[in-house]
Amino acid sequence: MLFGLLALSLGQAPSIELRLTTQPGPATCPDTQALKASVSKELGYSPFTPASDTVYQVTATCVEAGCEGSLLISRPSEEPRSRPFVSGPGECSELFESISSAMAQAIAYEADVGRRLSTVDAPESLPLVPTGKEPPIAPIPVTTNLTFRTTLFGGASAGLSLGVTPVIGGSLGVGWRQFSLAVEGRLDLNQTVLVRGSSIQSSVIVATLAPCVHLWGFGACVLVSTAAVRVRGDLETGATDSAAIFLLGPRLTYEWMFTKNVGLHAHASLQGAFSSLSVRVSDELVWSTSRVTGDFVAGVIVVF
Repeated sequence: MLFGLLALSLGQAPSIELRLTTQPGPATCPDTQALKASVSKELGYSPFTPASDTVYQVTATCVEAGCEGSLLISRPSEEPRSRPFVSGPGECSELFESISSAMAQAIAYEADVGRRLSTVDAPESLPLVPTGKEPPIAPIPVTTNLTFRTTLFGGASAGLSLGVTPVIGGSLGVGWRQFSLAVEGRLDLNQTVLVRGSSIQSSVIVATLAPCVHLWGFGACVLVSTAAVRVRGDLETGATDSAAIFLLGPRLTYEWMFTKNVGLHAHASLQGAFSSLSVRVSDELVWSTSRVTGDFVAGVIVVF
């Protein structure tokens, strides 16, 4: 039987190049044409061509001790495969019959494999399943992490009025992640004092820009403020006097949220003033705004 030395080919009738080498000896061996004719007779067709990628190389030698030969099959990208053959002295024809039979079996096997590969049935197509109208693709929501913050508060301040003064105010701001920026308005309630039989009344309005950073409910801000201070009474310069005072300083805050949107807010601020307003009665200094002001307030915050 022929050893397993063939690679698969896609053609039904393989193309073979035959090369025969014989050594002179006492017996006369068949030539190339005789070997081709023997293989073609057994197959029923001739697989041989002058040049092919598949080469069957046959060698044969007959001496007084006996005849021996080999069949070497070579293909591209494959290791060559070889099979030896032997016969008795002077029996070169018997040797070639064995070689011819082995070649025919190898070529027939190769043709059968190629025929099977070329007739593989394609898989049946899957039945089409009717589908309904595809639902519209839902739009991807765009999130910006922006929030709006409103605060209403009340408390006390000192430094801009004639004494410690009740205050009310509110702010409106926008937040992004841990940062916020708010615009705040504050009104210091009117304060009246009696100096040497004359009454002096002060009123203060403060506008503030507050960039802040927040973490775990706590916050830190930088305040840039303008305070409008107005004093009325029996003053040396007339019945009224007023001034705009610029302020700068830090603020600490704490916010305790009851829900995601509503909570308590508290803050303490300390600011330095770049100018001051002085009050004189009868050419005597009786009061002046402080160079350092502060406030402490509490209120409600709404985030939306």
